[in-house]
Amino acid sequence: MRLLCLLFLALLAAPATAADLNYFTMLPTTPTASGVPSEAKAFYVEWREGAARYTELLGANEEIQKKVGKPLDRQGALCVLWTKVSEFARETEVVLKARAVAQGRTPPSWTANAVAKTAERAKKECQDPTDDYGDRQPNLGRRYMEELAKSRPSRAELVRDDDLLGSLSRLVGAIEEVVKSLPARAGTALQAGSTSVPVLDPRLFLPKECKGVECSL
Repeated sequence: MRLLCLLFLALLAAPATAADLNYFTMLPTTPTASGVPSEAKAFYVEWREGAARYTELLGANEEIQKKVGKPLDRQGALCVLWTKVSEFARETEVVLKARAVAQGRTPPSWTANAVAKTAERAKKECQDPTDDYGDRQPNLGRRYMEELAKSRPSRAELVRDDDLLGSLSRLVGAIEEVVKSLPARAGTALQAGSTSVPVLDPRLFLPKECKGVECSL
């Protein structure tokens, strides 16, 4: 009995690895903590879903795991999750502003706050953790992303994932829908559409992953 208790305690103390983690529950379900107002929740929903799927794919990538030498742990997963939320927020701000300006509309102001807050959270989660001896160890999430950047085959596999692209396609739809409702800029005539901004491709939100990969941007 004592041995069983010790084994149970050891299992509880063991750090969670990629196989044990549910990435879709590790990010807040409410958008306000990320600087997104409730009326713009549709954006946060897709950032969250896209980031979770991205982290799931990265954590399961055998090539990357072999290069790093360790499975993705909880701290590393949080680093990847918030990094991607932050990057999706930043790309959303850029695309939303360009789309709005091209149509003579006023871009929303909340995006700057969202970019700042999510970047701050990503920086916090990507810090190197300390081990039981007080020594700093490399953040595994950062290591996984570094190895992904070096691997064209792994990036190509990631940017072809239907679930990830589905989430980013819905993000594109949310941007287009919101732009239609934005007020006109002072002294500017509204345009029905614009040729100065290209048709939105969901892979616009994966610029680093598309580097050197055929993404049809």
